[in-house]
Amino acid sequence: QPTQNQCSSPSSQIISEDKEDGHHHPHHDAFNYPDDVPLVPLEFLDESPITANDLDTDPFLGLQDEEPDSWTPTVGKEVTKKLKDKEIKRQEHIYEFILTEKHHCLTLRVMQKVFVDGLQKYFQLGPNVGRMFPRLSDLTEIHLRFLQRLRARQR
Repeated sequence: QPTQNQCSSPSSQIISEDKEDGHHHPHHDAFNYPDDVPLVPLEFLDESPITANDLDTDPFLGLQDEEPDSWTPTVGKEVTKKLKDKEIKRQEHIYEFILTEKHHCLTLRVMQKVFVDGLQKYFQLGPNVGRMFPRLSDLTEIHLRFLQRLRARQR
């Protein structure tokens, strides 16, 4: 039977034991920084925001292009008048799928540019960055190639 200082679940038992031994168990980081050194370099805070044009991608992919949220504004009314509702919906879904892939590629490129490159540039984390974002460049390349194939079929 649990007493006042004991708990019935294993996880609360561990917490209870930590409290009972009277010792503080701080988390130890791999780095110890003096209190007078800012954790974020000030140059990092002064950089201008990243735009799609900063992502170094093929213009054919259209990552930097502003595009309507739906397909119908991209084609003339004369085109939509000739199509049945089912075909218009089909085209809308295809268009939405391509835009979703575009936004996914943008997110991956931003992760690379802001997080991976930024952590390397300002914090010199070396191979640790690769461990935080494993296979990011491979994943990005796969999705950029897929978007390229979608765009080729779209045009």
